[in-house]
Amino acid sequence: MATVTRADLANAVHRETGLPRRAAAARVDMAVVGCAERLSAGGAVTISGFGSFRVRHKRAREGRNPKTGEPAPIPARRVVTFRPSHVLKMRIAEGRADTGNETWAGGSGAAIGIGYRGIDSFSRRSRKRNRDDRIR
Repeated sequence: MATVTRADLANAVHRETGLPRRAAAARVDMAVVGCAERLSAGGAVTISGFGSFRVRHKRAREGRNPKTGEPAPIPARRVVTFRPSHVLKMRIAEGRADTGNETWAGGSGAAIGIGYRGIDSFSRRSRKRNRDDRIR
């Protein structure tokens, strides 16, 4: 499994938009720095169709040194958590990557049935509509 780097993201922006490589790399860096600044200020970052990053405060607690078993204090700290969106969860469960005219932010959504209310296959209205179609 490969790791996605800033350079990979910059190359993808370059390919998709036609921007020069340096300009694409600058855009990716601005996005990463902006997200990091927002998180360090205690805010949240939400990327539609991908997920959200939030800062969580963890209290101080007593831990143990795994080698010696002695108690060791763990200080209070802030950590970043990630919660994937339902679209990302669905794509991972289906083992599909983003192809064609779909985008992480929704795009046309033709392949996964995204409508104005989210994923159609999970809405009550579409389940009822499908059930009615089977009865006829």
